[in-house]
Amino acid sequence: HRPKRYLKTLVLMLARGYGLRYLFFGRLYPTVEAARAKPDHIHAHFGDIPADAAFMTHLLSGIPFTFTTHSYDLFRYASGNYRDKSRFARKHVTISRYNKDYLEKKFGVHPGHIKVIHCGVDFEDLGSRGEPAEGNRIVSIARLHPDKGLDGLIRACRALKDRGIIFQCHIIGEG
Repeated sequence: HRPKRYLKTLVLMLARGYGLRYLFFGRLYPTVEAARAKPDHIHAHFGDIPADAAFMTHLLSGIPFTFTTHSYDLFRYASGNYRDKSRFARKHVTISRYNKDYLEKKFGVHPGHIKVIHCGVDFEDLGSRGEPAEGNRIVSIARLHPDKGLDGLIRACRALKDRGIIFQCHIIGEG
């Protein structure tokens, strides 16, 4: 329906050499179907294949997108096209200042394109002692694996309890 967008996207996917050719030819139909749903915005959690798909959907449809990079998608299976994706995205989110610095230095991502949103809870915002527990609920949804740092969550809960803060903590996951 939009031949100019299609050709522009094809050229970008082929010319950059980021391995996006497989995505264009292998995932074009699901991408077009996603665009037909006419979402207001697309967010991809992980900067590799999910963000590539959001990027391609944006190029084909104009639907704005954002994406979040965590750890493995930066240090183990890094996508070589972070600079382009970040430039086209409304915002590139990452979970730490370290990751932001790494994206700037390693991939040349402009600092203004990256927003750091830390994982976790700001304990100062949990309220004072004696408040009802309904307002202080911590929920973790993660694999039960040492990589997820749930031992740190449990230590933090102990620190909250020692400070007299009433809260509930729910850990949901398998592994």
